[in-house]
Amino acid sequence: MQWQYVTEWIKEHKQQFLLYGGIVFLLVTIGIIFSWRRGTSSHKAPVTPRVASLSTKVATSPAPPEAKRSSPTKEVALYVDIKGAVKHPGVYKIASNERVSTVIQRAGGLLEQADLQQVNLAQKLADQAVIYIPRVGEETVGECVTFIEQPTTATAPAPASGATSTSTAEGKVNLNTASKDDLTKLTGIGPKKAEQILAYRQEHGAFKSIDEIKQVSGIGEKTFTSIKDQLTI
Repeated sequence: MQWQYVTEWIKEHKQQFLLYGGIVFLLVTIGIIFSWRRGTSSHKAPVTPRVASLSTKVATSPAPPEAKRSSPTKEVALYVDIKGAVKHPGVYKIASNERVSTVIQRAGGLLEQADLQQVNLAQKLADQAVIYIPRVGEETVGECVTFIEQPTTATAPAPASGATSTSTAEGKVNLNTASKDDLTKLTGIGPKKAEQILAYRQEHGAFKSIDEIKQVSGIGEKTFTSIKDQLTI
């Protein structure tokens, strides 16, 4: 009797029963799908650590080596003294191995009475060189370009081409290249007179003859007679 009653109730409420049953089935299905997706996503590798590792790799990568830059060579200042038949005699700064002709141009050029037959315009110059441009009819003894002797050391290189030694093979002192110490080796020449000789040479240029040393203050005929055999130019 009760079963019959239940059967009739189901028949009467068949549509509602199917509707509710469909809703329940749909909810269960959605729940299953959601649970499945959630479980699947939990097994995937996290994205954040991967990004972090990549950024760490980039940050710790060594920077490419920079190209080596060659440091510029520091240029040493060189100076020469030009005298004689030029418009503006004086001391001029030059580049390494510069020629006599270039210094003449810097000195304003030659005077009309300059005698270029005695001058080597292509000669290379060095620091402290003295250039003397003679006048026509003026006879010069030795070269018109002389070089002041540089301080020597145990490893000093040989003198540059065109430079002359302070002393000759006979032991004579060259007035145009002698240093203060070399001049004091002369008989009767002390440090003060040696400095006067160097000052004269700096002002007037190379000595034209050994007799010209008598033009130096403090050196008379008597002193010259005692040292003339020790001199050369």
